[in-house]
Amino acid sequence: FRANNNPVGDVGITLLAGSPLLARMLKHGGKLEARGNAVGVPGAVALAASPAMAACKTLDMTNNYLGDEGFASLLRSPHLGGFKVFRLVRNQITDGGIRAARSLLDSHFDRLRLLDLSGNRLTRYGLDLLRSIR
Repeated sequence: FRANNNPVGDVGITLLAGSPLLARMLKHGGKLEARGNAVGVPGAVALAASPAMAACKTLDMTNNYLGDEGFASLLRSPHLGGFKVFRLVRNQITDGGIRAARSLLDSHFDRLRLLDLSGNRLTRYGLDLLRSIR
């Protein structure tokens, strides 16, 4: 399911997260792309709470505004335990977010084939934390 470059924001992604459409679409493809949609923390929280996300294998939230809190919300989700590809390119994630979510990341690393955090606000410290989890 692709909904890229639509400024739906938190309200739109929250409505999608609660709709039966998302569940139907994810059952057929297992992929949600919501790149460049002006989604922030409330949208990430809504996705994380959506039971439909249990069918999601690939989540691409590139170029949004999730920040550290949205990042952690997605990792804490009881519905996103089966994802294999996690793209959060350019989402204002910081070293502090990596540090705070370290144990959450650790629980997902064995299943992930791809974690893309490029273009965020990570320094060598944050990248070293990621390497230590692997």
